[in-house]
Amino acid sequence: MTASSHTGRNPKHEPRVALFVETSQVSGRDILKGIAQYTREHSSWSLHHEPRSLEECFPRWLENWGGQGLIASIQNPQVAKSIRSSGIPTIDVLGLLKNTGLPVVHVDNEKIAELAVEHFQERGFENAAYYGGNDKSGSEERGQAFQALWRGRNKISFFEKASEEGEEQTWENQGAPIADWLRNLPKPCGVFVCSDQKGLEILEAANRAGLDVPEELAVLGVDNDETLCNLGNPPLSSIAAAHDQVGYQAAARLNQLMQG
Repeated sequence: MTASSHTGRNPKHEPRVALFVETSQVSGRDILKGIAQYTREHSSWSLHHEPRSLEECFPRWLENWGGQGLIASIQNPQVAKSIRSSGIPTIDVLGLLKNTGLPVVHVDNEKIAELAVEHFQERGFENAAYYGGNDKSGSEERGQAFQALWRGRNKISFFEKASEEGEEQTWENQGAPIADWLRNLPKPCGVFVCSDQKGLEILEAANRAGLDVPEELAVLGVDNDETLCNLGNPPLSSIAAAHDQVGYQAAARLNQLMQG
């Protein structure tokens, strides 16, 4: 690593922009990469990144912050309401909440589903399944689009399991129903999974069920998280969702807002 100096900057006149983007997943880290690229190419900002989970509340210090802009992964309706009340120009890079009154830049879930359909159809699959999850990744939109685009072939199977009230969530009671579902799928079958994290669950369940991947099941995740994909046995195939472009375009849009 080498140190570099930047000349010609006047930090006192740089817009201050806060970034509240969850970074435990590669999607959030790629969004930050895109923001960084935009600021290097087009606009010198003073960036403040505060690692936060998606469910945390609006930080009170923002009320008297005096900054010029905010890019955030907004999941909580109360956070959206607080941001609107603050009057800070804001871009939401998650897009899960509807009718927040805030501009949104996020991945095209229909296009992601289209790429999944093309992947399986190019390999001659007549059977397909979808495994979603409550993991804030646009799971429902991806599943609906996948089903709508899978025309002229057999019906898609969706995995659905309602948790029993008071049931302790362990791999034993979660993994067994998934393995049973996989055993009952018509083979060979292409299994589209809402995220790479969930893709690992499918690979492990397939192993538990004694199924061969990719001969009986071809598993395809989303986000192309190389670390997670390589943890799979075999390694997980995945769609690169271009989250870096989300960050780049969000920064461009915020720059327009801050300039009025």
